[in-house]
Amino acid sequence: MHFHAQAAPSTDPDCRYNLIRPESKSDRVQDAIVSRARMAQRKVTLFRRMDNDDADPREAIRRIGDLKRITLGREGMLRSLDRGGVAIRGAAVALAFKPRG
Repeated sequence: MHFHAQAAPSTDPDCRYNLIRPESKSDRVQDAIVSRARMAQRKVTLFRRMDNDDADPREAIRRIGDLKRITLGREGMLRSLDRGGVAIRGAAVALAFKPRG
């Protein structure tokens, strides 16, 4: 007859650490897999954007031209408003200091 001795629960901290360690390793592996998948998705997104940008540069050039035309139009309008504002302020100052008599 053979008797198998049952081990008493260990209070050794190293033993507890060794029991927890595989679980933490699997968590780290899982985190690494998720991180790697996110990096791969970012690369795919980046390459798709680069392909879209390279696909039709004429569209980008057209949009830049439109923005230049809009900017030049607004610049002229703002310049004329600025000149008009200076003229109005000058007239107001002249009227304020006009000698009364």
